[in-house]
Amino acid sequence: MGKNKKMGFIEGAMIIAVANILVKIIGAVFKIPLDTFVLQTDGMALYNTSYMIYNLLFVISTAGLPTAISKLVAESDSTGDYDGSKKILKVSLVLLLCIGGIGSLVLFAGAKFFSGLLGYPDAYLTMIAMSPSLLFVAGMSAFRGYFQGHGNMFPTAISEVIEASCKLFVGLSLAYMLLPMGKMYASAGAIFGVTVGSIIGIAFLFAYYIKGRKNEKKSEKTALSSKRVLINIVKIAVPITLGVSVFTLTSFIDTAMVTNQMKGYIATSDAAENSVLSNLSEERAEAYKEIPSVIEESGAENKAEKLKENKAAFVYGYLVRAITLFNMPAVIISAIATSAVPAIASANAEGDRKKSRSFTKSALLITVVLALPCAMGMSILAKPILSLIYGDGSFSVLLNVMGIAVLFLTLVQIVNALLQSWGKVWIPVINMLIGGAVKIFVNLILVGRPEINIMGAPIGTLLCYITVATLNITALCKNSGIRPDFKGFVLKPVFCGAVMGIFTFGVQYALSGFAGEKIAMLISIGVSVIVYFAAIIFTKTLKREEILLLPKGEKLLAVMEKAHLI
Repeated sequence: MGKNKKMGFIEGAMIIAVANILVKIIGAVFKIPLDTFVLQTDGMALYNTSYMIYNLLFVISTAGLPTAISKLVAESDSTGDYDGSKKILKVSLVLLLCIGGIGSLVLFAGAKFFSGLLGYPDAYLTMIAMSPSLLFVAGMSAFRGYFQGHGNMFPTAISEVIEASCKLFVGLSLAYMLLPMGKMYASAGAIFGVTVGSIIGIAFLFAYYIKGRKNEKKSEKTALSSKRVLINIVKIAVPITLGVSVFTLTSFIDTAMVTNQMKGYIATSDAAENSVLSNLSEERAEAYKEIPSVIEESGAENKAEKLKENKAAFVYGYLVRAITLFNMPAVIISAIATSAVPAIASANAEGDRKKSRSFTKSALLITVVLALPCAMGMSILAKPILSLIYGDGSFSVLLNVMGIAVLFLTLVQIVNALLQSWGKVWIPVINMLIGGAVKIFVNLILVGRPEINIMGAPIGTLLCYITVATLNITALCKNSGIRPDFKGFVLKPVFCGAVMGIFTFGVQYALSGFAGEKIAMLISIGVSVIVYFAAIIFTKTLKREEILLLPKGEKLLAVMEKAHLI
């Protein structure tokens, strides 16, 4: 790894972003046929429920540690203490493997308890199938944090693609093969691909590390003791983990709340039945109406309880689809956060506050510029997007609301990372607690109403992220000393987004009548991209310093100057 040139944070962010795009494409190739042709919405409820508890244990086990490792390694490198960097890796690897091993045992032993708690008892087998991956993913987190601290994003990017590819080929194959045994077994087979991917991923990272050791820079023996390294890691990682855990725990509670609240009225309330049917296509409405006869023919012991569970799973699967699409832009854009943390930490360690503030402002502005079109496009084109991907535009209202929330989710992710880079690790924890409380309160009120049912969940998500983003940005400005220009950071991007939104809706509305909804959507997206970036250039939203930070920024700036676009 010493042979690799240290990357600028935007360059590193773009490498992670490209990897995340590939991962999301692979994930779509995996998840869409898994949903549409194998598990369908009720089976995906089992799959997603298992992923929920896995994510909770994963976050508790590892969430803050890679960030802590990358921050400490970047600081050691900036002072020339390369032996200290290696000690950080060794200590963190032992720590993470111990924590990951405990997480694997908890998930394996508690699978039946967790699945029952979330309202889907049949999900226990899926949880067992993925439990070993916690150990291997924990080990990967140590190596990824180490490489990121050195400014090398390639190993992280490649290992993520390896994980996704294994999930696709192994998981989808097993799901299809096990489907005749029932959706419980097919779901377990699908998720076992995650375990296989984590094993191959850590093998790659270990091999990459061994190969690069001969090129490592040398330094005098570090003054850092293993105890001091451990204390430093824990001091940074604990608040970061708590901050991420708060939302993951809230999502866990959210899943249990939504499912169990719906099970209380889904099979008995006329208001709930009418609301559900009004949001389903004719074909899916017929499938929903047939659930009672399917339960009757299955010979289930407790038919009344099984009816509630199956109907709730049928509807909850549509929320899973909306969440899947909702997370796509955020994962890609959050690559900026992955690369910004070590860059800002290194600048602060060198005492260069001007550079730190410049990185912070650039990361914020680029996040807003990238997130806005994703949010508006997803919200406006929710139904045709769902129809194109899943062949079913039912419950598009969920994505209408969650599309808007994409902007605030990405802001929360990047500002959380920026606050941590500035050493304010407890502020995101407090703000996420407040946002989590807002989410739970809204769910209690809205999801509890039969006529609203599942449609209350995305409203809670939107209000949660608006709350956290507002609190986070206020705290960042106060603690970093940056003063974002309201016109440049808010008015210009919002104006560009509004112009794009008008074209998006207008083209879709004008063409869908004779070109078809899906063709109209594809044309609408193409027009919208051109209009949005033309508006960005026309309003000069991105300045020279932001453009120069982009890959090939000098060439791009030269072209724009020659064309008198800046």
